[in-house]
Amino acid sequence: MAGRQLGHTVEYHVRLNSTNERALAMGAAGAAHGSVVIAETQTAGRGRRGGRWQDAPGQGLLLSVVLRPGLDRARWPLLGLGAAWATAEAIQVTTGAEARTKWPNDVVIAGTGDSAQSYGKVAGVLVEAGKDFVVVGIGVNVKVAPAAEVGVGALPATCLAAHWQREVAREDLLVAFLDRLEIVLGQLEHAKSAELIARLCELDITLGMTVTFRVGGQPIQGMVEQIDPTGALVVLGPQGPLRIVAGEVSLSAAIRSNEVPDT
Repeated sequence: MAGRQLGHTVEYHVRLNSTNERALAMGAAGAAHGSVVIAETQTAGRGRRGGRWQDAPGQGLLLSVVLRPGLDRARWPLLGLGAAWATAEAIQVTTGAEARTKWPNDVVIAGTGDSAQSYGKVAGVLVEAGKDFVVVGIGVNVKVAPAAEVGVGALPATCLAAHWQREVAREDLLVAFLDRLEIVLGQLEHAKSAELIARLCELDITLGMTVTFRVGGQPIQGMVEQIDPTGALVVLGPQGPLRIVAGEVSLSAAIRSNEVPDT
């Protein structure tokens, strides 16, 4: 990994409670930009919005990266979108599988059929901020899609092995991801976020789809028009356009995923 800003230091664990938790502790202790934590399995892996990320030991790619980006904190949320794009692109280049993104930071692959239900979630992204750094964590189901409980509005879990008949080298996937995450950082740090948004719009499955989201606790349906320059989802609802800056958008009814809510 010589010559790359990301991945110059890699900390490997067979078993860890959470790569993000470990990376947050490393960042707080002064770990350098680009430090990576990898685990074969997590005992308390975290998903977005308080969910738990399930994994099959040794069958996925679980990692977190400590970043000290050269951009103002208000733009850090774009890193989650960028990391999803980087993950999807890394999957495409290493396997040929047609990975796509689902706003804000899921990575999906289509099965058979044209409906929203045909998509399966193959990877997720979790971004957490420290005082002067940010941690980007990803979990990719490589060989197995772990069985899990039902999550509201979730997509079913899938894995790369279900869409690619050859062996997937996790190290190749790791390198491809770090390469593309550096592209994302370069675009954001050089005021080229429009390029990142354009790349996201090419891959995101929600554009043009009818989705369900919540405003004030009430479910609302609308059609996704665009991802705006700030990374917000612009949805045409019953009362006109709405900007969704955070939260969950559902393409279908509750079905199985390997990111499940805490109970």
